[in-house]
Amino acid sequence: MQKQTPRILAISMFPQDLKAALDKKYGITDYTTLGGAPGKPVPAAGYNIAATMGVFGIDAATMDALPDLKLVACNGAGLEKIDLVEARTREQESRRDVHRDPPRSVERLRQIFL
Repeated sequence: MQKQTPRILAISMFPQDLKAALDKKYGITDYTTLGGAPGKPVPAAGYNIAATMGVFGIDAATMDALPDLKLVACNGAGLEKIDLVEARTREQESRRDVHRDPPRSVERLRQIFL
């Protein structure tokens, strides 16, 4: 079975160094370029990872707009703004703190989930 290449969608603002590291290794699309934002979902097929900050999170409506979503990666402290119940019903996992070594963290998550 061939594994998918991660397609990362940045749901919220991100520290520039983290965004640059992810973009260099995998490419990352800013949700705002598609017209979306935290709390303002727009359909975006083909993205299997949603990256967000703990202060913004991701809600069920945004998850609904991402039909290929397999993983929510959260940078920062806390998961309280991520709808974990909804994520679990979709067999997704949420992980936080990819900031220390973003490429290694995303690669590890890719091995686990994709």
